[in-house]
Amino acid sequence: MLSETDLLVQREHYKDLLRDAEHDRLVRQAHMQDHGRDKLHVRTLDWLGRQLVLWGMSLQRNYGSMTKAAESASLNVHAEELDLECC
Repeated sequence: MLSETDLLVQREHYKDLLRDAEHDRLVRQAHMQDHGRDKLHVRTLDWLGRQLVLWGMSLQRNYGSMTKAAESASLNVHAEELDLECC
């Protein structure tokens, strides 16, 4: 037969287990809420990245020839500067 002390120890141990279980439940709940925010954050960044790519493609399509002309002009200017420095 169990003594009164044994019963008290078992009761306290049971209370400890309940507190631990509640703590674990709260931690899981908080993690799920954080994970939901992370998902929204990732979806937002994904959308923004796609919009920037589409915008960049549109700029290249509309102004790509101007960019190539500007690059070649810039290369010609740098080449002339190098020739001047040499002489």
